[in-house]
Amino acid sequence: MNSLVPKQSRTLTCACGLLACFSPLLLWAPLASAGEWQTADIQATMVGFTQGEWAPTPSGNLRITEVRQVLMFKSKNSLFTGRFTWVGDANVDAELNGVAVCKNTFEVGMWDQDPDSGEWLFTPSAEGGMFVGVVLATGNLLGPFELKGEAHGIAGELEGLNIRIEGQGDSLFAEQSYRVEYLDPKTKR
Repeated sequence: MNSLVPKQSRTLTCACGLLACFSPLLLWAPLASAGEWQTADIQATMVGFTQGEWAPTPSGNLRITEVRQVLMFKSKNSLFTGRFTWVGDANVDAELNGVAVCKNTFEVGMWDQDPDSGEWLFTPSAEGGMFVGVVLATGNLLGPFELKGEAHGIAGELEGLNIRIEGQGDSLFAEQSYRVEYLDPKTKR
């Protein structure tokens, strides 16, 4: 049947068909590459901790659930100065080496220290910036440890941001260093 259709017409039909198939990709590509990944360094200090529930497992490990830590994040980038709260579950050996999976919430805001009590007080930003995510921590529960995770901005000045977070520390109870990479899909290159 193709022999009845002139060769030029078959070539044009094929080219139009390919264009029709790939045109959505051509339209999507600029949107997918909008914006550039940026970084921010963060120093984190613990301001709250709940040890959760500890129970032995049949293998001799410890299963720890609902551990909660609140960190004061301070960064030169005001988007990442605020309150970082994680709640996690861990499986560790007798020396507390293992892995933890944590849900986290971050709120943009400012910290002020009460002059009388010395307690750190948090004030959320007027815009209500927030992200939520998940991190995986490996190492020793008391340190050293490393963590990596992903988050998504859901409100205020962080809304729509895609966020990658990495951190390390010598102890849960000492100052920790974090680096975030973030992409704002609404920003053009």
